[in-house]
Amino acid sequence: MGITDGVGCIICHDSAQCNPFKPTCGHTFGRSCMQRWMESSGQRNCLTCTRQLTDDEVEQINQIPLSERVVKISIKAIPIFGRTASIYLGGLYAGFASGVVLNGSLNPASVIAIAANTAVFIPVAAIGALGAAADAPIGLVTGAGAAAGACGGVVFNHAVATCGVLNVSGTVVCLGGATIGAALALLAYEARE
Repeated sequence: MGITDGVGCIICHDSAQCNPFKPTCGHTFGRSCMQRWMESSGQRNCLTCTRQLTDDEVEQINQIPLSERVVKISIKAIPIFGRTASIYLGGLYAGFASGVVLNGSLNPASVIAIAANTAVFIPVAAIGALGAAADAPIGLVTGAGAAAGACGGVVFNHAVATCGVLNVSGTVVCLGGATIGAALALLAYEARE
């Protein structure tokens, strides 16, 4: 199905990617395309026949399905995650390399610290990037990042303690993970363009 059979979007002409909507005038367009056009132009009418859209039709246009919103936010979040990773992990690994050069050897405790930071980084940076992409309130996202960081730190600490490598106080690990988590979530907001 496409534009020729009256089902495709009159704005982008893509019936597969654009969630079609047909007002009472009978012309078809995608909800997200029409929503962007209404926001940029301030108009609420059909682009083909210029018939004024009803309040109910405008409300239906603005109700973009959750799956479409998730995809759009995820696509926006990917480069934010990449920039966050570049900033945070680049600094972390550069510091680790400097320690090896200055000390002349590989410190096992440093390797564990790098692994812990990396393990905490991935879920927390994802939370931060998704929150930044969705323009979620920064306090909500940093709180979620702190919680994920604390959980990640505790899980990592349990894993290394089980192997007999290292055992740090749960409180210290929780607070450290929460601090890293909140900072990473904030960093994702800074990594937006």
